[in-house]
This record gives sequence, C-alpha cells and structure tokens, in this order.
Amino acid sequence: MPDLPICDSHYGKNTSSSLQDLERSFKACSCRTNNKTIALKEHRAKLEIKNTTQKEVVICCVDPCMTMLERSLRCDYIALYEENDTQNVVYIELKGSDAKHGCKQLLATVERFSAIHARHKKHCRLAVHRPPPNSRLQKYAQEFARRHIGFSTESEMSIR
Repeated sequence: MPDLPICDSHYGKNTSSSLQDLERSFKACSCRTNNKTIALKEHRAKLEIKNTTQKEVVICCVDPCMTMLERSLRCDYIALYEENDTQNVVYIELKGSDAKHGCKQLLATVERFSAIHARHKKHCRLAVHRPPPNSRLQKYAQEFARRHIGFSTESEMSIR
C-alpha cells in the first residue's frame, strides 16, 4: 500500500471554511490505493478494510493532516470508493475508549463534508479498543439511522 499522507505536514493552514479550501485540503491529505488490505491503527484501535476485488480506494487522513479543521470535531480518516455504480464515503474514527465522543466526531465530520459528499452513500465506522455495551451507543445509532447513514463498530469492513 502506498504510504498514507504524512499527517504532520500541516496542509490547509488557512482556517477558512470555504468549500474550495476544504476540497483542496482533502485532496492534499489523500492517497489512492487498490491493495487487498488497508489497515488503519491508532490508540490501540484498528480498522481493517478488506478490498478483495482491489478497487481504487481514496484514503484521507483528516486528523491531524487537515489543520484547517483543528479547532473543530473531526474523525481520523475518510475513505472513498465505488461499489455497484454507487459512490461511497466512510467516515472512520479510531478510539481508545471514549466511544460517545467518537460518535460526536463522526457526526460533526459528516456535517462538515455534507456538500462535498452530497451524492455519496454515507457510512460511519467507529473502531474502539474498549467498546462499551451497545446500549450506550443506541442514541447515536438512532441519530445515524435518522440521517440515513450506515453505522458500525465492527473492526473490519469489506469492499466488494
């Protein structure tokens, strides 16, 4: 797999919230891969993306690469890929233990990128090293469902 963007390279220093600046920063913090396995790790949490058909996947390192978002809640990564003629976006948060805060970060990122990913099918993945009981995340799961966003806490996902 090509290296992920160097996340401490401070792209998007401008704190402007314009759509153009957000798109430019997103591209600067992204890489493309078609590897069969894409492993993302942080805080002892990990998400493994199985890409057995080797489709092109764009991975954006949002936190901390997109410094224009450093004063706002944001997730760690965003993955883009096409499946069955549908553009998909996956917002990914890797947490050590604070799952509720991770859900807030995911929702904030979805909102921030809503114009850029308006035509994408949206999914959120929360990979937690120490996941809480599902009942503690029920409120957030309902919020994702209300917004028509897929949500999962599984540590593995597949692209077909």
